[in-house]
Amino acid sequence: MASRTRVLVRLAVTAFTIALLTATWATTALPTRASGQTATVVVVGSVVIGGPDDTISASGYAGHVGTSWRRGTGGSWQSLSIDGPQATGLAVGSWDVAWTPDTTHGSLAITGTTCLGGHVTILEAPVLDAGGDVLSFAAEWSGCTSGSGAVRIGSAVPLAAVRDSGAAFGAQDSGTTEQGTVTFHNAGNVALAVNAVTLSADPSNAGLEDFSMPGTTCVGTLDPGMTCSVDVAFRPTAKGLRSARVTLDTVPAAAGAVATVTGTGTFALASNDSIGNAAEVGSLPYEYYGDVQAATTDRLDPVCDGGFRRTVWFHYHATTSGPVAIETSESVNQDTVIGVYSGSAPDDLALVVCHDNMSASDLTSLARFPAAQGTDYWIVVAEGQQGRVWELTLTAVVGAPDTTVDVSGWAVSPTTFYPYPDGFRDTTRTTAVPGEPVDVSIEVVSVASPAVVLRRSTVGRREAAYGWTWDGKNDAGTRVLGGSYLVRHRYVDVFGNTSSHDVPVTVSSKRLYFTTTSKTLYGYKTYDRGAWGSKASTRVSGTSLILKSGSGHANAMYRFSLVTATVYKSVRFEVLGKSANGRKVDMWTWNAANGDWDAFRRIGPGYAWWKAPTADGWAHVVGGKAYGQVEAFNTAGSSTWIIYKVRLTYTYGVLK
Repeated sequence: MASRTRVLVRLAVTAFTIALLTATWATTALPTRASGQTATVVVVGSVVIGGPDDTISASGYAGHVGTSWRRGTGGSWQSLSIDGPQATGLAVGSWDVAWTPDTTHGSLAITGTTCLGGHVTILEAPVLDAGGDVLSFAAEWSGCTSGSGAVRIGSAVPLAAVRDSGAAFGAQDSGTTEQGTVTFHNAGNVALAVNAVTLSADPSNAGLEDFSMPGTTCVGTLDPGMTCSVDVAFRPTAKGLRSARVTLDTVPAAAGAVATVTGTGTFALASNDSIGNAAEVGSLPYEYYGDVQAATTDRLDPVCDGGFRRTVWFHYHATTSGPVAIETSESVNQDTVIGVYSGSAPDDLALVVCHDNMSASDLTSLARFPAAQGTDYWIVVAEGQQGRVWELTLTAVVGAPDTTVDVSGWAVSPTTFYPYPDGFRDTTRTTAVPGEPVDVSIEVVSVASPAVVLRRSTVGRREAAYGWTWDGKNDAGTRVLGGSYLVRHRYVDVFGNTSSHDVPVTVSSKRLYFTTTSKTLYGYKTYDRGAWGSKASTRVSGTSLILKSGSGHANAMYRFSLVTATVYKSVRFEVLGKSANGRKVDMWTWNAANGDWDAFRRIGPGYAWWKAPTADGWAHVVGGKAYGQVEAFNTAGSSTWIIYKVRLTYTYGVLK
């Protein structure tokens, strides 16, 4: 199938040569070109001819026009030539294609590839524009043994095309700025009205936020052959290749009006390894980018909230009072701890605020504090316990006015508890989640007398989820009476804002009373039983059950229905039986909590009440029922076991 591609050739010729170009191309032969003339080749479409680094020349003779070019100064020469019958020129029509021109055939070669064995169709007869320097020509060829395609040299119709210089900034330290310029050249034959110049993301790479456009001369109208420029600034915020696109939006829309700008972000080696070399935070907002791989540990460095090992330092002298926020959120996948201190370095420092992790999954840090005018603050960023810090990005900004305390997520479990030391809901725990560092204190009051504080406790500075446990006692250590109470959480944040939140709980006057009892079943009263393997069997004999493992194994399961209770404290499975052939068997208790058998014991061979280990009632009783099992295996021979009775001894509690 034939295809079409547009190419524009602008020929720079002397006045003498232009004077020769007066005939109509459709009816006369192509003019003669002297070798060595230069030309600019512009590509519109997929055929690439020429470029910023190309050397281009044009040459011709009667019945022939062509250009040749090479990439750079050392590349091989390529050529584009179009030939037609000398007598008629290249008129609209079709010819078979031959290697060399003659009076009846034409040939076309592009990028060194000659179209052989096919045919060429002239779509648009050669025409010169009014200025005499734009050659218009359009052709399509197909059936070539060595390639096919289409080419347009110039255009007899309006052609909007732009070439751009792009901009490559190379390596640039993050946090520093480099200026560059993108130049757009109107390589078409129509004027372009510039609507806008836009900066957008490069779909193939990140980095849009690292580029800006301080200014541009691309306004108004861009006439053919004219250029305009766009100033581009590169300030990398991350390491590695960064890129974006600059687009010239015109009417008519011009092909090729998109330039790619690139740069590589690097991190300078940190020099603020000690408090004596602290980086100065001159004014806010402040940004810092540093390669801290070589930072060292100083055992005298003050650290907080798990910060340890390597540290870097910053110094901020507050010229005004107000909230300040310092964060490392842009240090992706880095585990940091921020500590802010006031006072005189290095021996008289007082902790102002400390922050470790934003969340369980985000190990970066955010420290907020109220700066006081005239105060010196020393900021240390330490490596956290969960990962090595390689590349640090730190920002310090004027924080938003803070008038509220950020705490949420209050919860309590259990809501009703029984403050007796019997292991059943003896305490209650209230929890909350601060969204900022806060000092937490607790007060317990009764709903009936909320002004009377029964219990006080200081939790301390918290900036992540915390909890407080109450045992139902007052400050004197006496158990309070049953009733409704409020656990009041009081907060003070680093800006001096205060708040409180009441969590209701109920203290029950009831307590658990425990009883130990047992339930006995005859051996044949199984819940389930089975045998697997040659000569394996289970057989009832009177009120007993006989297990034979044969070559495999046999088992019997027993279910015990227990007394209804508030809690089951413990269970113990017991078996009255003996071996009929001197071999041992296994006994188990079902653990409903993990869905498996445990409390195992190997028993026998004598006649006795064999007892399994005592097991927790909460895990081994489900729906008021417990289960035990006896299993005979063929280990060193067939086992035969007689089960006379089974028993479950258990301790349960009832609230009264």
